[in-house]
Amino acid sequence: MVSKVLLVDDDPTTNYLHQRVVKKANAEAELAVTTDGREAVEYLESEGTAWPELILLDINMPRMNGFEFLEAFRSVSARRREDARIVMVTTSVLPTDRQRALDHDLVEDFKGKPLSVDDARELLKLRPVA
Repeated sequence: MVSKVLLVDDDPTTNYLHQRVVKKANAEAELAVTTDGREAVEYLESEGTAWPELILLDINMPRMNGFEFLEAFRSVSARRREDARIVMVTTSVLPTDRQRALDHDLVEDFKGKPLSVDDARELLKLRPVA
């Protein structure tokens, strides 16, 4: 079971809802929230930060969107990078966004917003790559 989740989304309502959904799915999971890709990269680069096993990533955000975050995420050491699964969670209904996300080697899955408790339970069962 995933023990740490990083939410990367600029919408406060979505973050609030997803925090509640994740906690309902797994009350033990530790949650961190960032509001754009740049803030998420800074969070991941901070000393002493416990590495998330699951990153729930929005596409459309200011400063650094989800796809830009994925490219910045490549600069993280391969060992640490492989410890996290990334799931795009978005309101985008564009087939090109879905395909681009699913074709990306760092993206595990693509989900629509908002996540349901069942979605969260499924995602929290994902295990890091060994």
